[in-house]
Amino acid sequence: MYYVHLTKALKILGAFVLITLGLEIFSATLSYGGNNNLWIFHIHSYLEVLCFAGIFYLIFEKSPLRHVCLVVIALFFAFGISYVLYHQSFYQFNSMERGVEGILMLLLCILFFGRLLLKLDVPNLLAYPYFWFATGLMIYFSGTLFLFLYASKYLAMGDITYWLIHSLLNILLNIIFAITIWKGKKWTSS
Repeated sequence: MYYVHLTKALKILGAFVLITLGLEIFSATLSYGGNNNLWIFHIHSYLEVLCFAGIFYLIFEKSPLRHVCLVVIALFFAFGISYVLYHQSFYQFNSMERGVEGILMLLLCILFFGRLLLKLDVPNLLAYPYFWFATGLMIYFSGTLFLFLYASKYLAMGDITYWLIHSLLNILLNIIFAITIWKGKKWTSS
């Protein structure tokens, strides 16, 4: 019943977390079986941009910034599909796609924080779920931006530090998503 009281944006976030969990389990199963699982990262990137830009679209209600969210989705899909078709196989790690995704998500976070500062309509930022959401994305994507852009070099060297840093940032992001959803229940019921 907890889910029922969340806003549409937070329901999307909750669904995204569950779908990601399913993709992670499926990816691990493929990997343990000796099968290529890198195509799943491509699908996850498209899903991530669609969900996160969609959440920002809902947050930016009655604002011209909503159009930026739609442009971000269109730009990422156009870039991602053309990059797979002309530069990188669907069965290779999508380092450039992830880098572009990071830049676009950081742009949306900056727009969110700018709007938050200009409007000054949130009395307590720590109680505002979307502050947590944007902060989590800002930490994750700024921490992984250069990891993704230089991933092919790191992965070719066999350096596991890459995956360790990514895993730590991913765990932190998911903890912040849990806080976001938890704060969302309190925000909508108050």
